[in-house]
Formats: sequence, C-alpha cells, structure tokens
Amino acid sequence: MQKASSGLLIAIVDCVAIAIIVTFATLLVLSVPSTNASDSGEIAGSDFLSFYAAGRLALAGHPEDAYQRSKHGPMQQTIARETKGGPVTGYFCFSCPPT
Repeated sequence: MQKASSGLLIAIVDCVAIAIIVTFATLLVLSVPSTNASDSGEIAGSDFLSFYAAGRLALAGHPEDAYQRSKHGPMQQTIARETKGGPVTGYFCFSCPPT
C-alpha cells in the first residue's frame, strides 16, 4: 500500500507542477501587448514589418533592395503610413540571405 500512495503523491505533485507552469505561461502571454503600436501611436518595428517590406520590394521587381537600408527603410515607413497612419520606431533589417 505504501508504494501506491507514494505513486499517487508523485502524480499529484506532477499535476500541480504542470498547473503552475501552464498558469505562468498563460499570464506571460496575456501580459504581452497584442499590438505593435506604442502609447504615442507610433508603430514599433518588428520582423513582420521587415519581411513585408522585403516582399513588397521583391514584388516590385527589386528583391536586392531588401538588403539596402536606403531602400528597405523607406519601404517600412511607407507600409506603416499605409496601414496605421504613423511612423515606424527604429529600423529592422532584412537579414535572410537568398537561397
């Protein structure tokens, strides 16, 4: 009977540990803002914006411009103005080499 009760205790401790981890992960996810806009309304840059800008440059026939800050940065600003009406805070490079 002793082995059965210790096995039950281990199972309960495992379940409690898993519940604590899931609760912590849920609280962590819920604490992250769900928007890329700052309090001032500016769009915080992200890798999504970088990839989207690179895609727009490629569709325009200039995929090499994704690796030039002088072309890629203004495209990020254009997308930000078109989608959110505000500027981008910072610059996010496109660092994926062609394969």
